[in-house]
Amino acid sequence: MAAGCRIARNIAAKLAACALAAAILSGQQARAKNKALKVELEHALVDKFVTSRILLGDRARPSRVAREGLDLDFPVHTFVDAETGEVAYCVEDWMERDEVVPNEMQRSFGVGESFRISAIHVKDNRLEIKLKKLGGQSAEVKLMMRKGWQSRYDAASVQEKLARVFVFWPLGQETGAQQGLAAN
Repeated sequence: MAAGCRIARNIAAKLAACALAAAILSGQQARAKNKALKVELEHALVDKFVTSRILLGDRARPSRVAREGLDLDFPVHTFVDAETGEVAYCVEDWMERDEVVPNEMQRSFGVGESFRISAIHVKDNRLEIKLKKLGGQSAEVKLMMRKGWQSRYDAASVQEKLARVFVFWPLGQETGAQQGLAAN
């Protein structure tokens, strides 16, 4: 009986070691895939020129701040749901996050404004797109993709989602505006 228990424990230990090795390997493969996707997205998006299809936030004074009589405004983050296309605007101050509506924005960027994608950041549940405009103004779009999106999307499918938000300029199209945007 003791020999049977010892054999069972050895088998269980080997199975546990295999499961641990598989989990580690799977985690390493996921990180490698995420890094490859980030590189692919950077190549496909960074320094590309786009025209906005939606209103993008710049600066806002949330109603809560205005009610308190404070003359402060905050950067606006534009959130776009990748599946539904729903758009929301939020500001974050030192301790709180407030959703704002367009009429609470002191500054915004209208539909049809052009930008250069200056950077992207791949997060667990979103893709953050940093935008620069001629003159140095900037905006940020957070494409909300659900947790673990990197394993479900490739660069082409992300660009399809971004087509709800931006019109990508044709490759090779050079204008004075593009050259000015590229300098910023």
